[in-house]
Amino acid sequence: MAACRSWGVVDCICRKQKALIGEPCSHPIDNCMTLSMRAGAFDGDSTVRALTQEAALATLRRAAEAGLVHSVSNSQEGIWYICNCCTCGCGILRGLADLGMANVIARSAFVSQVDEALCAACNSCLDRCQFGALAVGSVAQVNRARCVGCGLCVTACPQGALALVRRPDDEVLPPPVTGDDWLAARAAARGLDLGKVL
Repeated sequence: MAACRSWGVVDCICRKQKALIGEPCSHPIDNCMTLSMRAGAFDGDSTVRALTQEAALATLRRAAEAGLVHSVSNSQEGIWYICNCCTCGCGILRGLADLGMANVIARSAFVSQVDEALCAACNSCLDRCQFGALAVGSVAQVNRARCVGCGLCVTACPQGALALVRRPDDEVLPPPVTGDDWLAARAAARGLDLGKVL
């Protein structure tokens, strides 16, 4: 985000759509962000509210405090948005939560880990996790298959007993370098000729 020269915010289309069908959620709506390497890219835009870098960082903090999951495109280069959403609004996040197979659909290189010596079994993390990845007995326990590595439980723990740690190398699939590489890999995995599809 630091390399960007323009930042903007729009209302979350996922939560707007859910509200239109009578299923609104309590999360704030004005926090889906768009980024550009071009200075002034969103000035005068009728759909994107331009932000300063400081206001963009404040928007990310506000989204995290509201319990929203930060998501970006699935490539190493060309990051042009930061979606801040929830399992009640986002079809992808809801699918992850409902199916319980977080790292099959969207892979994270990180997973939550509990420091049992610090855990007070207070259940604060349970209220924060949208993916059913936590259980609390005498201490909190993490279901690694369900954990998406979003870190919301980490920020909720008053004892500092939770942390994000990197998964073992054999569990980490590096994202493609560009969006085009991602499309090519998806097509190849399905036996499709990308040239015929696009």
